[in-house]
Amino acid sequence: MTGHSVSNTLGSLLSLSKFGGLDLSIAVRAIIISQLIRLLGAKRLSALRTLASSVGKIYLRLVVVEVVFQLAKLLYNKSCNKVVKVNKHIQKVKRKVVIVGGGPSGLTALKEMLEAGHDAVLLEKGSGIGGVFSEEGDASYNNFFLTTSNFLIAFSDFPPKHDQMKYLSKEEYLEYLENYVQHFELWPHIRLNSEVKESKEMTSELTGEQCWKISYLNGANGNVELEYADALVVATGINQVPKFPKLEGFKGNIMHSADYKSNEGFEGKRVLVIGIGESAGDIAADVSDVAAETVVWSRRPFMLAPRFPFKSLMTPSFDEREELNKNSLDQVSDYLEIMSTSRISSFLPTYLYAMIRRPLIAFSNSGIIGGHMFELSNWLDSTWMADQSQVISKTSRLATASAKGNLKVVVSEKANFRGRNVEFPKTIIYGVESHRENPISVQFSDVDVIICCTGFKMSEQPWSGLEHINMNSRTWYKHCFPPRHNGRLMFLGWSRPHQGGIPPCSELLSRYGGMLLSGERTLPDEIDLENFIKDEAKTERQYYFQTPNQTNLVDYSAFTESLAEKIGCQPSIPSPLTNPSLFFKYWFYPFWPTWYRKDGPNANPDAFNEVMIRKTPVSSSINFLDAGGFFFVEISLALAILPIYRVSSLMSSFSKYDSGGLSPGWMVLKPKRTVLHNAK
Repeated sequence: MTGHSVSNTLGSLLSLSKFGGLDLSIAVRAIIISQLIRLLGAKRLSALRTLASSVGKIYLRLVVVEVVFQLAKLLYNKSCNKVVKVNKHIQKVKRKVVIVGGGPSGLTALKEMLEAGHDAVLLEKGSGIGGVFSEEGDASYNNFFLTTSNFLIAFSDFPPKHDQMKYLSKEEYLEYLENYVQHFELWPHIRLNSEVKESKEMTSELTGEQCWKISYLNGANGNVELEYADALVVATGINQVPKFPKLEGFKGNIMHSADYKSNEGFEGKRVLVIGIGESAGDIAADVSDVAAETVVWSRRPFMLAPRFPFKSLMTPSFDEREELNKNSLDQVSDYLEIMSTSRISSFLPTYLYAMIRRPLIAFSNSGIIGGHMFELSNWLDSTWMADQSQVISKTSRLATASAKGNLKVVVSEKANFRGRNVEFPKTIIYGVESHRENPISVQFSDVDVIICCTGFKMSEQPWSGLEHINMNSRTWYKHCFPPRHNGRLMFLGWSRPHQGGIPPCSELLSRYGGMLLSGERTLPDEIDLENFIKDEAKTERQYYFQTPNQTNLVDYSAFTESLAEKIGCQPSIPSPLTNPSLFFKYWFYPFWPTWYRKDGPNANPDAFNEVMIRKTPVSSSINFLDAGGFFFVEISLALAILPIYRVSSLMSSFSKYDSGGLSPGWMVLKPKRTVLHNAK
């Protein structure tokens, strides 16, 4: 072949590579060069010719993948259009909205209502914003860190200021919320020191529609003032009133974690900590540094997962508190959420999702000073669903303190209190020793103080005038909209993700609520709505069977996807050929909220690109030596399960099963992200 023909061929190939403005990856450009080598026909380059042939075959496969991808995307978009009930050619309606509560959920509700074109005001009884994260809030003890990263807790259109991932302290998260309010100019719509005293549902004499009359005490002047609104958003959340267990017979001091600030004053004390959540782990670990003896009591076996699973695996003496306090900026692959919230993970059926996490958590737990975390955890007793059927505590601080000998853990269904002595009559775990077959009696004497890390209960909202409403959020549509109110009443903060944070869920609910009020979306009719609520509640009860009282639990991936379907902001799948980096992130990175600003109503490409492109380049944000094996297992299982999904989907189209709850074979035959919340 002449040099001229080679040049023409190369030019044609390069022109083809940029056809339609495409910018192909380096790998595809290498294929073009390999084709040039084949055209040269030099015998001494036979090895390169063989290589070129192989790469060419790979190229053909990539083309097939792209074709399949484009077809899948068309089907995907068509299915999304079927899900969203869109009122086309309508004139948006402007409503007056009153929001009660200035925490993260209330703030995003205010922002989204304003963005939807409504007239909104927020009433906060405290002297500052932030709710439990404010200076006077409940999450105010030292060494408090969030259990989700800055990218997962951030609102979708307001990226965190840090260029890499980290777990924020309470001060850092409060700063983020204050910057959010400043950026979106929300202060003129916020009234601090304004405590709601009463709200009444009434019918407007002018329009005949439902409306609200809200009276509140204006702390600035001491007057009781009125607001009339078309819609009421209750964003006070579930962490309102400290919940205490029955401790009859105990004569020592009793306090709640809401009143705990630091370990100062616990020097030389004998302390019993009740509870096993993240707050219990933090407080017990802090107190054990100075107390004479610390015991942590849990009524039932529990589950622990480290915030940094791969670092726990690689470093036997890993200390989570030191890692959190050193304020380092870590890689995406260091974080627990890459195992729990990625799309490839939620694509797997629940059983496979659990199966591959069991050994990984086991190995990472075994790295924490002699396997104390694994011995303390209940992973061995949860074969089929692993962590999915109950609440998991995302911390390793409790295990580290136990391994150092600073505290002991007692698992006993019952405790007897006499004076300052406590007896655990049927103890199945003491320290890290199991006594499940033959429970023992454990004594803890001369207890000075009991710290109750037993959570909160919802107040009865005496001001709301809603005594007729069942405050179990599973009786509401999407844990937010009570029936018979046509979207004019919303509760935010009652959807607690099993993985992920409450604020992103509240943001999506607020976006959807704003569209309902403006008339851009409509709820199902009343009968369908109530049937849907009952079916979804039944499914959730069956799924989270080990924690029946945690009625606010939702699955992050399924819940957010189900809302995105209704809003119309499900992100389109990036092309594996034109944007392989973003395609990889779509499947394997945590599914951060910013994805819901990629497409659809109120898309924000700048915010999306800030997080997904500028702040997280694959080259520096992923350690493939740590996470590569995990990715490989997930890909293999996902490909292997595809034929089963196809058959299952075909069979379900002929099935008459429609009684609500978990369908037969759901643990193996359905992707995890479609089991709950009617996600597609």
